[in-house]
This record gives sequence, C-alpha cells and structure tokens, in this order.
Amino acid sequence: MAVPEPANTPPTTLPVQPTAQWGALTYLKIAYISLCDNRGGDISSSPVVEAVMTDGDFTVESQYQTPFENSNPENRLPNLLGMAQSGEASAALGRIAENIGSAANATNPEKAAGLAAAAARKLAEATGADVLGRAIGSAFESLQGKTNLTKINSTQVFVSTGSVRMSVTLFFMALKDAKTEVEDQINLLQQWALPQELSGTGLLESISSDGLAGLFPSTVPPFVNLVYSGKSYKPFLIESVSVPITGPIDKNGNRLSATVTLSLISRQAWDKNSVAALYAGGKSSNAN
Repeated sequence: MAVPEPANTPPTTLPVQPTAQWGALTYLKIAYISLCDNRGGDISSSPVVEAVMTDGDFTVESQYQTPFENSNPENRLPNLLGMAQSGEASAALGRIAENIGSAANATNPEKAAGLAAAAARKLAEATGADVLGRAIGSAFESLQGKTNLTKINSTQVFVSTGSVRMSVTLFFMALKDAKTEVEDQINLLQQWALPQELSGTGLLESISSDGLAGLFPSTVPPFVNLVYSGKSYKPFLIESVSVPITGPIDKNGNRLSATVTLSLISRQAWDKNSVAALYAGGKSSNAN
C-alpha cells in the first residue's frame, strides 16, 4: 500500500527542459550542441543535444620552424667541428705528429732522427707547412668550448596555424525518460559525426544519371555549434564520439546514464579576431 503524501507537500517547481530534466543545475554547466551551417549560422529546425559537461579542453596551436638552422658549417663537417668544440681536434693533431716521429725513428733511431728532422725542416720551409700546421693547431685550440649556435640561426619563423581542436566529456543521465534523455541524445551525436549519406552506386553510374553532380554523390557530415558557459563554438565538426555500450539500463535496454567523449575540430584555422569574438559572445566566432 502506497504511503500518501503529506497535505503540506509543496508542488514540484523544478524546470523541465524538452529533452532532459536537470533540476536546479545552472544552464552554464550544461553543453548544448545543435546543427549550424558552414558559416556558423543557426539552423532553426535542428534538434538540440543537452548534457552536463564534466571535462573539456580547447586547444589552439601554431607551427614554427628555424629555416636558418641548416645554414651553418656543422651540417657540412659535423665530426670535425664537434672535435674542435670538444678539444679533441688539437689533441688528435698532437698525437698524429708523435706517431709520425715514432715511425721515422723505428728503423735506426739515431740516423733516422737526424735525416727525418733535416728533411722535415726543409720540406716545411719550402712549402710553408710549418706555419700552416701551427696556424691550424692554434685555430683548433681557439675553437674549444665554442658553438655555432647564434640568435640568427635559432630564430623561429611562423609557418602555419592549425584548426582549433576541442575534446569534451559529456554526462547523460535519465531522471525521467531514459530513451529521451540518454539514448536519443547519443543517437544524434553519432549521426552528426558521420556522413549524412554515402552513395551506393559506382562513379560511372552516378555520372551517367546525375551528370557533373555524380562526381560527388555522397554528403559530408554536418557542422555543429557547441554552446557552453556563455560561449558559442562554431562552426565545428565532430571527429569522433566515444560511447560505452555497457552500464545500467532500464527494462527496455535504454541506458540510464552514460559518459561520452567528443573530439571536435573547427572548420577553419582561427585568428586573433576569432578568439576575441568567442570571449565577447560574438554570434559566430569564426565566420568570415
């Protein structure tokens, strides 16, 4: 036997939304996703997906490179310059000289030493190798501890900027009707993430029946507008929808709750004005 409600029980005054009943939760914590055109204009006939956003991030990214980094001698002679910087080059020259002298003295130390010394002096004087050798050795010694990195060849140059990306986590929960508040909402998101229609005919058949339009017989996914906390992100495309297929269900198999992860990407790259319009509550944050 049901227990009757007390006579002084106040009537229910909680607001009831068309697709979900969130009680007294502020609308600023609810994400609203609907269809829009390719310039961010609203489509009045579009259904609206409503869910509590439990997590999300908004990423803007630009690419830079240093075109001057390959304009240094280290890319031509990496081993030699590396040896010079570490001091190994000057040490190696010294060892080479010692090895040459040892080889000359190995056969007859006394005679070879005199002949080798005299010949080396004459050859060095005639060719200027003694001066050149000292200059090279001195040059390598002066390079120890030096690097060819400069402010010029490390200057970053702007290359491009990519589309804005968003990753959001939505929570759906059935407070009144599991099919309407959870299943139908997820159903719409999955539909919007996929092409609206893929042709089942071949290219030649499509061209023969539809002419030039037959080259493009299928229809791409639609653009969406995500409104959250007073900001409108549009036009965006849904890249992926990740939905659990297990969890609590009602007697008809409808999920009672679900946490859904969405990945979205903007139609175009944004500039400073796009971000300014977003924070100013502009009608379209990326319309050109």
